[in-house]
Amino acid sequence: MYGVLQICISLSLTHIGCIPEGLSANNEFVIEKEFKCCLAERVIFKHITNNISGVDTSLEASRITPSVDEKIKLPDLDKFCEFFIHRLSLHEVVVKKGMKVGLEYLSQKYFFLVESCDPCSPELTEKHDINDIGFSCFEKTEIEIIEEIVKNKKSKHTTYDDFGGYDTEIKNLKDSIDNYFNGSSSISGILISGISGTGKSYLCSILSEIYDNCYSYSSEDIISNYKGEIESNLMKIFQKANKRVPSLLIIDNIDEICTGRGEDISNTRVVNAFLHLIDGGQTNKQTLVVATTSKPEKLDQALRRPGRLSYDIVFNIPDEQCRLLILKKIFEFSSLDVQDATIDSLCSKIAAKTPGFVAADLKRLLAEAISYCTNESVLPSWEYFCQALNVVKPISLNDVATHSSKVSFDDVINYSDIKTELKSVIEIFFKYKNLLERFNVKPFTRILLFGPAGCGKTLMTQALANHFGFNIIVVKRSNVFGKYFGESEKNLESLFEKAKKSAPCILHFENFAGVAGKKSRDAEVSNDAEGRVITYLKIMFDGVQSMDDVFVVAETNRPDLLDPDVIRHGRFHRYIYVNLPSYEDRKNILETCLRGIVWDSKSNTWSLETLARKTKGFSVAEVKLLCREIKTYYDDMKCASVLDVSLSDDILGAAIEEALDIVSVGNSSRMIRKHDEFASVYLYKCAVSVRADDLPN
Repeated sequence: MYGVLQICISLSLTHIGCIPEGLSANNEFVIEKEFKCCLAERVIFKHITNNISGVDTSLEASRITPSVDEKIKLPDLDKFCEFFIHRLSLHEVVVKKGMKVGLEYLSQKYFFLVESCDPCSPELTEKHDINDIGFSCFEKTEIEIIEEIVKNKKSKHTTYDDFGGYDTEIKNLKDSIDNYFNGSSSISGILISGISGTGKSYLCSILSEIYDNCYSYSSEDIISNYKGEIESNLMKIFQKANKRVPSLLIIDNIDEICTGRGEDISNTRVVNAFLHLIDGGQTNKQTLVVATTSKPEKLDQALRRPGRLSYDIVFNIPDEQCRLLILKKIFEFSSLDVQDATIDSLCSKIAAKTPGFVAADLKRLLAEAISYCTNESVLPSWEYFCQALNVVKPISLNDVATHSSKVSFDDVINYSDIKTELKSVIEIFFKYKNLLERFNVKPFTRILLFGPAGCGKTLMTQALANHFGFNIIVVKRSNVFGKYFGESEKNLESLFEKAKKSAPCILHFENFAGVAGKKSRDAEVSNDAEGRVITYLKIMFDGVQSMDDVFVVAETNRPDLLDPDVIRHGRFHRYIYVNLPSYEDRKNILETCLRGIVWDSKSNTWSLETLARKTKGFSVAEVKLLCREIKTYYDDMKCASVLDVSLSDDILGAAIEEALDIVSVGNSSRMIRKHDEFASVYLYKCAVSVRADDLPN
């Protein structure tokens, strides 16, 4: 219809702000202008926060400058839209495409750009250009608000290259989305999965910056405590996206919304609602749904069938090359003073020493390294990152037991042959991995360490992991066996899964006899948890499931109690006998631990060689304990001799005799024979092990 536009607007903080330039806050004005005007059936407003300037002068709309530039999140849209349309109709505001308006709601200013208008009389668009028509809003006018920000200079240039690493996965995702927008793809849903910290949420933010018709929601935006509200929220976001197809609908952490349908009726309703929405409009072009999850196994299987979230993008634990690319992006987007000459070598060193780390772990590592620096604006040096590596561990190992990463092979005194053999197993695996796969030869990845207690088996395993920069997961009887049926196998499976996720990794079975001991004859078959655990270990050791870059190191003091089926040849590749220390080994341990004590002529009854012979049958732990006792008694007697001169003769000899009275041999000869018998069956090189007390002639 044609008419005279009369706009009366007062600048009140509770009213629409639509003011011509040059007028003060308290002015009222009337503008009369002849132009086309009709009632609006539907108006789409775009929420804006940045660069609010430049207004369509044909409607004398104002130049409104907000006091803040950051993103302002809109309140509950239902109530907000109801208030918005009430103000528009109350003040008889006429809107037009390109017009910018402001509104104060609950003490917060919001600004909008009129994106499009639909008339109540469709025939009007046949006679006139809809962009030249003004629209009057009334109570029945439908308002839609697009929560989208006018992008600043930095966000305009956001690309997929801003995401570091995972080049293949990112390329597949980009091709799938681009094909959808080009109309050449039949994919209706994409599921991006991976453990926490791989960058799924960050990727969602990149997608929302790249594509215009993109609607991004997290699970917190949808979840509600009220019955039926989750389904209602899902319907609203789908309707909003479907109005602007082709469009992209992103739902972050969908596993918190659509878990498996079971006895919980509320979960069933939510899943059914989501399935109905994603299936709707199959004959027409529909919205592309991109969902993320860190627990894909929790999703209802109906979501995974073709036509729904059937296209998978999996972010696995990054390898060394992928970690290198992630680190470069982290340093690139940081505010640190980075020198290009040193960044490549530093990133390479960090990537090599961080197996199992994801993007979130690497960011935390950088923050930890910065905390050690005196100048927090400069990129930390390699030494600071080494300190941080002693504190930061991968997310995948947060809830499992691990060993200290500070132990090295230098802490393992002697046993040079065993240390060399342990290192050779890992070195051969990585050096000839491709060659072994070519000839279909399985590499040696499972080692059994057996021998008397206190000889350093655990220490060697820790040193092995630290030497090659591997993660290590400790497996004990206490964190395997549970009180419920099936819980033990589930716990063991979880440990193997965590090892695969944090590979290269060592799965360290402490006291292996407690986990894989011989079956109890009295146990009922239906409730034999130990038997089921042994069966699961057999399956894993037989290579039914791929265990790439996962090494199993099992140790035991009682090899005679192990189940023979678990430890047979083929299931374990190396059997290493960590025997009692020999004479030379004991001598070296004594010399190292008693460093600082003077073996003077007054104590000629005792020498290093004599003490080494006296400790025949001692384990490494017992020799070290003896040294601590000797030093304690020696220091006490040395202090007492200052006051009593008569005690000054042969202080060291008296200290050694006192210590020998306290420390005794813990491994019996009967137990040593059992170890020798086990070695005669399982060792490759010889039938009888080298005796510990092979004294020189």
